[in-house]
Order: sequence, then C-alpha cells, then structure tokens
Amino acid sequence: MIYLFYNIFVIFLASSLFPFLLIYLFKTGKIPYFFQYFGYYGKHRKEIHHLFHAVSVGEAKSIIEVSRRLEGKSVITTTCIPVINYLKRNYPECECVFYPLDTKFTVRLLLDTFKVRGVYISEVDYWPCLLKEARDRMLPVCILNARISEGTYRFMSFFRSFWVELFKGVDMIIVQNQNMNRYFETFVEKRKLLFLGNLKFENNLDKTSDKKGLFIAGSTHWPEEKYILEAADKIDIRTVIAPRNMSSIDNILAYAKSKNIDVSLYSEKGMAEKIIIMDTFGILSSLYKDALFSYVGGGFTRTGVHSFLEPASYGCPFFIGPNIKNFKVEAEEFDEVLIKVNKIEDIKDKIIDLYKDKQSVQSKTEKIKSIVMKNSGVAKKIAKFIMVNMYG
Repeated sequence: MIYLFYNIFVIFLASSLFPFLLIYLFKTGKIPYFFQYFGYYGKHRKEIHHLFHAVSVGEAKSIIEVSRRLEGKSVITTTCIPVINYLKRNYPECECVFYPLDTKFTVRLLLDTFKVRGVYISEVDYWPCLLKEARDRMLPVCILNARISEGTYRFMSFFRSFWVELFKGVDMIIVQNQNMNRYFETFVEKRKLLFLGNLKFENNLDKTSDKKGLFIAGSTHWPEEKYILEAADKIDIRTVIAPRNMSSIDNILAYAKSKNIDVSLYSEKGMAEKIIIMDTFGILSSLYKDALFSYVGGGFTRTGVHSFLEPASYGCPFFIGPNIKNFKVEAEEFDEVLIKVNKIEDIKDKIIDLYKDKQSVQSKTEKIKSIVMKNSGVAKKIAKFIMVNMYG
C-alpha cells in the first residue's frame, strides 16, 4: 500500500509541476535527457546488464572500478549531468543514462530496456520504486559504500517503518566503515551488513607526477575562498580553487577584483594562469597528481568537511577545518598526518606555512602513501563478492 501512495504522489507531483519541470530540465542542461526522464532509452539492449546508480562524480569513479571487474556489461544511472559528462569523457565504453522519474512504470521500462541482472546503488540514493521493482523481479540488490550521516539517521528514525519496508528489497549493504553498522541495524538485519573497506580509498599512486607544481583547494565554501585567494597571491605556485557550489564563483571573482588579485576561469584559459577558478565538473581529480598539497573545504560549515580521500589517493597532503562529523573514522585513519585549522582566518597562514615547509610536506606525502596502500583493493574485493554471492 505504501508504494501505491508513493506512486500516486510522484505522478501527481510531476503532472502538477510539468511546466516547471521543463524549465528545470532546460536550465540545468538536462533537456536532451527528456525522454529518459520518462523511461525511454531507445531500443532494448541485446545484452544483460548490471545496473549501477551514482549521484556524484566521486561515486561514479568508485563504482566504475567495481563494474569494470564484473563479467558482462554495465549501465550507470544518475540524476547528475556532470556524472554523465565525466563518464562519456573518461569511459566512453561505459553506458550512462539519466535515472527516470521514480514510478513503477518508468522503472520497469529502465529494467526491461537494459535486461538488468542486478542493481547496485552507491552510498545514499535509495529510490523506492527501483528497490520494489527489483525485489518483485527477484533481482539481487546491493548498496555499495553505504553511509548515513547523524542528521539523516535522526530523520530516518522518525519514519522507521517506511525504511524497514524499503530495505526489505536489499540483499546486502556493504558499509563504508564499521561505525555505519549501528545506524543500519535500526532498519535491517545484521546478516545483511558487510564491511570490506571504504570504496573511496582509491589507489592513484601510480598516476602521480614527480613535478609537484600545484596547490589545490577543493570543495570550498564561501568565505573560505577569501583567505585562499590572499594566500595564493603570496606564494609562488599555481593555485586551483574548486568551489563546492558554482554559485560561489561570482563572490570569488568579485573579491579577487577588490583585492587586485588576478584570477582566471578554467573554462576560459585552462591552466594557463597562476590562480585558476575551477568552473568545470570532472576535471579536479586528474589534477591532484600534480599537487604539492591541498585544502579540502566544508569544515567551517554545518554540513562538515567533504571527503579528503580523493587527494589522499594521490598521496597528496591535505588540511581541513574543525567539523569532521561525516568523516570521523577516516580522520582517525589519517590521524598521524591530519592537519586541522580551527579558525577560518587561519587558512591563509596554513597555506603559506605548508608552501614554505616542503620537507614536512614530503614527509606527510610518504606517510599518506603508506596508508593508501594499506587500504587499497576494495573495488576488487567487492566485485569478487558480487560475482560469488549475488549471482551464485
């Protein structure tokens, strides 16, 4: 009954807001995927597919490492255009499509078109109709690198019966870290929980460059960029600032102009200038291989610091703000090399200090590489688990 009401609600909402939906699709660049939004993906594929779902470039990068290790073809669904663009650019052999409106009818079309053999969802994006339809078809369903934040857990607990019913369609939840078990045990049986390591502990050490000529500030939140700009203007190294939200770019450009600091947009001049504002999705990761050190933003917001595992995967030292609520376990893993600043205005001095103390940076680089090596190989473990246990 709960799924019936959910379907009616989604269809009613989509019908009522259809004109606004068209405007939204047009403004966000999703209009080419209009028909996919309603479950139309062209001719039915001849091959059976594993279906993976991701909602960020970071998630897509992780699950692609799993999908490439499975026998047969895979399709990746997403609600995020940058994911589609990233995969088309870097993995043209991988089919990536827009996830449809979550109704019984559209999800059936998706599963039928790709002859889906199994469903694998990355981290947190749980669509009720997808899980229900997969369950009705007796398809194996697994959540990869699953996590729940404290705030999300409190919200989910208010609707516990809904989530218990939803997770009945899930065969296995492979958690991001063992602390996640205490959250998921509220909604699923313990036997459905498994820890094989953090899938985002990607090992990119073989891609790193010997010439470290970058400082990268990733996933920044205004006004962190103010202090980053002031420091970047005083150090003799190319700086890349990648704001978490593109809406921050106007503030960054205005502040740089007010301080007579020369900056350029990546989309206009690439990496030609000394201080670059990253306004293009899917590029940042490939730059960490050339980074001497980095800053990961969000630590001065209520949301908390964003994942620092990406720079770490390249052996790149990083520093962060004080709010690490979403990455406490990972912070413990990197405790020996973790650098934190407690005041937002200290970002400027820390950048300058790290730039000057290259010996300390090099020492942290070697220690981070050791930690990454110890935790790598998770994608291979998960792929093996899927082939042996989900299709056995």
